[in-house]
Amino acid sequence: MTHWIAKQGSAGLLAPAIGKWIPLVRAGDGVLSGQQLGFIERAGQRLIVTAPEGQAQRVVEVLSSGGFVEFGQALLAVESGGSAKKSASTTGRHLPDGVEEVLAPMSGTLYHQASPGAPVFAPVGVPIPSQSTLALVEVMKSLNPVRTAVPGRIEKWLVKDGEPIQAGQVLAWFRGDTTSA
Repeated sequence: MTHWIAKQGSAGLLAPAIGKWIPLVRAGDGVLSGQQLGFIERAGQRLIVTAPEGQAQRVVEVLSSGGFVEFGQALLAVESGGSAKKSASTTGRHLPDGVEEVLAPMSGTLYHQASPGAPVFAPVGVPIPSQSTLALVEVMKSLNPVRTAVPGRIEKWLVKDGEPIQAGQVLAWFRGDTTSA
């Protein structure tokens, strides 16, 4: 079984991949670093989703079982003001305050636009509504969207258009907009 770490976001703990969500925690449960939160099933595989480092929070709400989740969608809402610490990014860099990493949901080729000459999905600095496509990942002639669960802006793309990527690789820095819905 593959292990994935949920990302801490302003909306709670976020899905590290797309697929069918099966939670192991309930509202009211405590969540600690490395704890198994549930599974995401996709392509006949079961991915174990664990809590990120620095977690010590209480679950307020859990996304219902069996539903399809998008990359970056909130799986769990947790109490704000928990003892989660700010940690270095997976690339060893420190993120600016309020910036989160957009991780590759799968290995493939990243595209910033639907086709050559088409507009870029998420240009740097341009406001993006929630549930918007940020990029596409091509895997064996199939295009898979990388979406945002919250409104915001791309701060910086770390992968160029047409470059190969690995699952879990940091694609971009994203700043969520907490002032709009």
